[in-house]
Amino acid sequence: MPRGPRIQVAGVCYHVTHRGNNRERIFHCPMDYRLYLELLAKYKAKYKIKIFHYSLMPNHVHFCLQPTLDNTLSRFMHGVALTYTRKYNVTYDHVGHVWQGRFFSRTIESDAHLIQCGEYIEANPVRAKLAVNPADYPWSSACLHLRGGWDEIVDENPFASETVRGIPRC
Repeated sequence: MPRGPRIQVAGVCYHVTHRGNNRERIFHCPMDYRLYLELLAKYKAKYKIKIFHYSLMPNHVHFCLQPTLDNTLSRFMHGVALTYTRKYNVTYDHVGHVWQGRFFSRTIESDAHLIQCGEYIEANPVRAKLAVNPADYPWSSACLHLRGGWDEIVDENPFASETVRGIPRC
């Protein structure tokens, strides 16, 4: 039986995850992470997606994002995943799926939920023992949110409070 279409509404925030096929690694070296970030920047501009938090884990990705146009979330994720898969398959002489099915998305219901979701996403590397402090993990938005600076992927979050984890927002 075919799956039903996703309901995607502009202005609504979503927690999105996408996992590697069979929970296998999708990022093997810094070049892979950088390529994925370049694709995020390209497709976020093309589909007018705002990304507030992200974390690229070795075998999956997390985003807290907001489409600004109706029905662009799936096109955004499809563009990133398809382009990454093509390059991954050539680079690693791989055949077949890189991603495990469709991406998962859940609506973020409130400012408090948005803050909680952002903290969950950015703490993922610590829970996975990839970093001691979220700001030390180079493939997430935590460094920007905790130390300041600039990240072309991250948009300023107009829905979160002025402080996250007690640290003034950038």
